[in-house]
Amino acid sequence: MEIKLTSKEISENEYNTLRRLNGKRFDLENKINKYFSKNSSHNLFDSLSNFFIMQELIKEKISRVENTTYYLSLATSMAATVSDYNLNLNSDLETDFFNNKQVNYGQNFPLPTNDLISMYIQAMEKNFPKPLEIITNDFYKWAHNDSISYLKSNDFDFSQDLFVVLDDSKIKVPIIEQKSGKRVASFDVSKYVISSKSPIENSVKTNHTVMDSSINSNKPKSHIKPNEFGKNGSVGPLVNSTLKVFENDYIFGHENVKEAFSDLEFRVKNRDFFASRYHLKKVFPSYLLVGPPGTGKTTLVENFAKQCGLVFIKVPCPELVSSYFGQTSANIHGVYQSAKKMINNGASGVIIFFDEFDHIAKNRDKNGSQEYDSVVTTINENIGGGSSVPGVVTIAATNCYDKIDDAIKSRFKKLEVLYPSTDAGVIGIHKSIIKSMEDYSGEKMFDRINYDDLLTFCESDERYKSGRIIDQILHEASMRNDVRILNGKHGLVTTADLLVSYQGHKISETSKNYKEIGDRIGLK
Repeated sequence: MEIKLTSKEISENEYNTLRRLNGKRFDLENKINKYFSKNSSHNLFDSLSNFFIMQELIKEKISRVENTTYYLSLATSMAATVSDYNLNLNSDLETDFFNNKQVNYGQNFPLPTNDLISMYIQAMEKNFPKPLEIITNDFYKWAHNDSISYLKSNDFDFSQDLFVVLDDSKIKVPIIEQKSGKRVASFDVSKYVISSKSPIENSVKTNHTVMDSSINSNKPKSHIKPNEFGKNGSVGPLVNSTLKVFENDYIFGHENVKEAFSDLEFRVKNRDFFASRYHLKKVFPSYLLVGPPGTGKTTLVENFAKQCGLVFIKVPCPELVSSYFGQTSANIHGVYQSAKKMINNGASGVIIFFDEFDHIAKNRDKNGSQEYDSVVTTINENIGGGSSVPGVVTIAATNCYDKIDDAIKSRFKKLEVLYPSTDAGVIGIHKSIIKSMEDYSGEKMFDRINYDDLLTFCESDERYKSGRIIDQILHEASMRNDVRILNGKHGLVTTADLLVSYQGHKISETSKNYKEIGDRIGLK
């Protein structure tokens, strides 16, 4: 493949590129001028602007003559080779900034180009006061290697040599493997998709053992089905077929969230009516659930998705974050593109739930990074901007509201999911969980509980107001009682049993804290 360019073409096509480089977002020429003397900086800025002009020109030329989808990565490798050739820097000095950095060339133009510009600016910031010529030289070599690596990871056919003819110079583009090997795969959204066509029962299935009547002659035997096996012989889940437990019936408190979700559910179920009166982007607001760990944020959202019967994508935000430049933004955009595809294929709506949202929506002022600028812009564009998709509902949850970028906060309605503020609220959580356990088992499991004895733990540590911790303690006490039942000593779970579980939980937390302190000061 041979692409021909002239200096005249480059100068004639500089307008759009210079606008991008020197616009408010990048302001590249000013940043270079501040880095060192103007005479040298002018030469380097010309070199960089020519690189990006050539990249776009070559991309357009390839698209007209070659049947390939890899226009931009090919153009990048060619433009970088020519720019490196023209810079002609003979030096053994180099930086390690670009090691393991990657750009996602699968994004639509100009997103990968914007990522390349951001990467160069980051290299300047991280390597000051190293010579900018060295940084620029490393940038060209890395851009070439990274784009070639991308092409090879996509099995591009390199059976023909690549050449760029610039005026009278013919430059061969080398095919060099990136040292780090294959590129990272993009985020797999399909792993986090749950399709709900109707309210889903909590059919968590447990392996019961049929108890001998000698253990408790006054209680009926449990009617348990034996293990069910799948078609391939694998063990299938065990079913208590007579029980139907809906989690929503057992979530205590948080009436503000339930009311908001109930209103949203009504809009979802009357979507056609609202769509005839308003743009769907206005019908389905985005919600940000804020509160400490263990208050039920995730459970509330999962239950709302089940009640609505929509496709539900639960995204753990730490898994969206990538060490490769631009990949985090690409992962976020990919989630929304998947949702858009589902709607185009007939889904009535999609709920995207970002758990631990602060991992990707961090405040830009505190991070000061081009990468975070790109991430925040991607989130804003997909939630309420030009890239947002009608019929997609975004819900996020965080324990760290102060870390969220202000521009992102403005896209959401904030719903607080807090610990109960009264003793009655704490007692209500206990009673709700006990009811769900007894409804599921079909038998009474707990004796009359003296909650005043348990509330003392909440007074010393508000974490004991957490529904998650209360649930752990109640199940632990009940299972300890089951051991007694299986040994022929039938009885209900008592206040004393719960106090033992509470005390045990407190001791284990204290031991964990001591271990963390010991690790920090070097104790073994």
